[in-house]
Amino acid sequence: MKTTILASLVLCVGLSNSFAGQLDPRFDGKWPGSETIIGYFVREQMGREQKPGQTPALIAIADSGKMVGVVLGLTPGRYNVSPKSDGNTLIFDVPANSNRGVGLSIGRTDGKLVLSADGNTLTETGHALLPGTRHPVNCVITGTFHRQSKK
Repeated sequence: MKTTILASLVLCVGLSNSFAGQLDPRFDGKWPGSETIIGYFVREQMGREQKPGQTPALIAIADSGKMVGVVLGLTPGRYNVSPKSDGNTLIFDVPANSNRGVGLSIGRTDGKLVLSADGNTLTETGHALLPGTRHPVNCVITGTFHRQSKK
């Protein structure tokens, strides 16, 4: 009885892992748009309450969603894709061997890209740690991107 339960458990875990992380293939391509940075430009750059900062951005995704790069925007670079990514949701973070900052990783820390039902729009939410006047500032990044090309 115990052997049967253990074998069933191992089989279920193995099957669930084989289906995890299957991203929608429509993620691949170039995605231009704009990012809104909430918390940094307002407080650190403008010194008063104003609209959040906006910047043009370009995200590139390749290899069936296994490679993500911010080509233009806040802290350009290549980012790791999380195994928690699945379906229409791609989760990414800073590579472990990043050289940003001493002791702290200054720049984008993580992000999530959600693909629209029609496959033509990405919605981004993420976080960044940026240098401030006295200490690093936590920021929220949001963005909307539209498909430019498939590769």
